[in-house]
Amino acid sequence: MANAFLKNQLADVQGYLALAQTQDSRVTLATLGEFSANYINALSESYHYGFGIACFSLIASMLIFWIFRKHYKHADQIGTQKTVTATNQPAYNEAETRPRLIALGLIFAVVIFFWMSFHQNGVTMTYFARDYTVTHVGKATNLWFDLFGLLPIFLAALSVYYLIRRETPSMQRLLAAVGVVVFAALAWWRYQGYSTSNLFTPQKFQHFNPFFIVALTPLVLGVFSWLKAKKKEPSAPRKIGIGMIITAAGFALLVLASLGLLSPKDMAPGQAVPLDSRVSVYWLIGTYFVLTIAELFISPMGIAFVSKVAPPRLKGVAQGGWFAATALGNYLLSVIGYLWDKIALWQLWTVLAVCCLLSATFIFTVMKRLERFS
Repeated sequence: MANAFLKNQLADVQGYLALAQTQDSRVTLATLGEFSANYINALSESYHYGFGIACFSLIASMLIFWIFRKHYKHADQIGTQKTVTATNQPAYNEAETRPRLIALGLIFAVVIFFWMSFHQNGVTMTYFARDYTVTHVGKATNLWFDLFGLLPIFLAALSVYYLIRRETPSMQRLLAAVGVVVFAALAWWRYQGYSTSNLFTPQKFQHFNPFFIVALTPLVLGVFSWLKAKKKEPSAPRKIGIGMIITAAGFALLVLASLGLLSPKDMAPGQAVPLDSRVSVYWLIGTYFVLTIAELFISPMGIAFVSKVAPPRLKGVAQGGWFAATALGNYLLSVIGYLWDKIALWQLWTVLAVCCLLSATFIFTVMKRLERFS
């Protein structure tokens, strides 16, 4: 419930400010917590430590919310303010409302299969990480699984960006140069402390999605801005269709990784996959990378499309429809999970890839109907 309230209000503020790009960038802010959450789980000594840290984080969030109210108070519409704003919005008759609701329903039908596929990171992809990937990695690869090694690398790369950007003022350029040296030194110091063979826990794969969102959002927005300047930017529905194709490509990587592997259905209960038959962690890292790009094409674009297309008096219902589609996609996770030990491993990933391709085909088939409102 808290998650739904938070995300719905973020979308509402976005609509109020009418900043299309802000909707995309809010994904970065909303996933910073997810990036560190997996470390709290993996490094906590027991359940009460993990829950204690979560409670402390919520208290800190509430304090930040209250302390910085003055920075967002102007965007907080309540009571009569919303009524006044609503009177300035166009009213649609039944003939105009119906095609808009149909367009929203078509989008909801597509994103069901995206969330069903994307959230396999908590089910079958975690099984794959546990049972089919190597259990130890070298020093360089271990940087991907170490928060205190990965963050300095990311911050060093960010500093390099501000260092070489033409618009960066001289003082900021100097600070960026210092940041490059400091963060690179921290990453190197962390790297030197690793063993030649490092054990890692499968749940640490979960941090790749929030990390890649933070890292890739500026790049994806930059590409969209570049295309917009050339008047070639795809519409929101077309981006969603492209995102479904990208999602299918992500699972195609797992199809390739699973070829020749012993499937769960062919193993006896309790039988483990031999260590010499396990695959590199980079198959899963690559999959998370591709799926994150797909998410950036679909999730913010879908919410923006809902906010734009929904009739003013039904905006709340439309937002609820988006979350209902997400919930239904999450419910369908169990269908794919059921197939884990029923079909060959490569066939499991093929099912997901085919579902995404069929969804992409469907949305491109009805594209003219959707782009009427873009």
